[in-house]
Amino acid sequence: MKAPCTFTEAQEDGGDQLFAVAIRKQGDIGDVNRGGTGHADLVGGTGKYADITGHCSYETRYLSASTAATTWDCTWSQS
Repeated sequence: MKAPCTFTEAQEDGGDQLFAVAIRKQGDIGDVNRGGTGHADLVGGTGKYADITGHCSYETRYLSASTAATTWDCTWSQS
């Protein structure tokens, strides 16, 4: 799986966005108990996330066919 991602803050927190590209080669999308680990590259954003770059590892678990829980661990910098 290779997926472009946009994370958007709540409007009351500014509504800024963080952009990433997530890549995972294990687990099936939506298959309960068949998530997996992967990595992602942070590729910028808007507002306070502008000019961020970095790398993350992550793990996804599917709680149901339409609900996932994902934990990210990232190192990043901002120019």
